[in-house]
Amino acid sequence: MHLSKLNIPFNIVVDGANTILLGVAPYYEYVDGKKTENLLGYKYNIVEDKSFEKFSIKIASKAPVITQEQIDTSKERIKVTFENAIAKPYRTTYGDYDLSITATGISILK
Repeated sequence: MHLSKLNIPFNIVVDGANTILLGVAPYYEYVDGKKTENLLGYKYNIVEDKSFEKFSIKIASKAPVITQEQIDTSKERIKVTFENAIAKPYRTTYGDYDLSITATGISILK
């Protein structure tokens, strides 16, 4: 079995930790190694509050749930949860292992 075929539910990875939103940025399609103008969705950068591990989670959408400006001006930590988040391991060009994480949605917790 190849590691790239594993689908790990993200809630197992964070194991009950709170996930705190750090940032959001668009991500685009690449063709032949070159970035196109085709917006695929948004990447949400988070940190979990137990080990302080950072993750990026991609969600295919035409608009972000929250803007970077809203994150930057928030007086409180923004806790989030993801719908149907799946982590897939992959090997980097340096030989390390990392996770590619995608989800179908994001919710801001109050």
